[in-house]
Amino acid sequence: MTWASTPHLTLDDAIQKRLDAHLDKVEKVLARDGATRGERRAITDELETQVRDMLVAEAAGGDLKPAHLDAVLKKLDPPDAYRKPAPGLGHPMLDKVAERVWPMNPAWPLGFCVLGWAVLVLSFLSGSPNTGGAFALNFVGLVFAIIYRKDELGRQGLLACGLSAFLLIFL
Repeated sequence: MTWASTPHLTLDDAIQKRLDAHLDKVEKVLARDGATRGERRAITDELETQVRDMLVAEAAGGDLKPAHLDAVLKKLDPPDAYRKPAPGLGHPMLDKVAERVWPMNPAWPLGFCVLGWAVLVLSFLSGSPNTGGAFALNFVGLVFAIIYRKDELGRQGLLACGLSAFLLIFL
């Protein structure tokens, strides 16, 4: 396909389908992360405009071929790059390891804190107080809270587990 310098680039069906498939992948990633329909549309429209502009430059006024689209898509971020960043440890390598070891769920710190207090209450009710188990659970919650400190629930867990662990030292 050739064109003169026109503001609108018409793609043949095969290239348009491949471009649409790439845009659909980006939209699925955005939808999975909870982006609104308007946000998804704005991002994919902007991305499509960028790809079309890059195709014009790539083909340099000659025939547009699927290889040109391949070259343009290789220059772009992959669809998974549109994911929201997960709260993490602050270093990409550590975040990758943490994501594989623990599913990113910022509610874990609060869960460990509550579980620690439940163990403490049950141990007092049973007649043999054991603060060690409760302290250990709160300490684990504190570690997870540090990991998820960038998330609101993680910050709440940091406060709750930190205070709980401090109080348990004196029991």
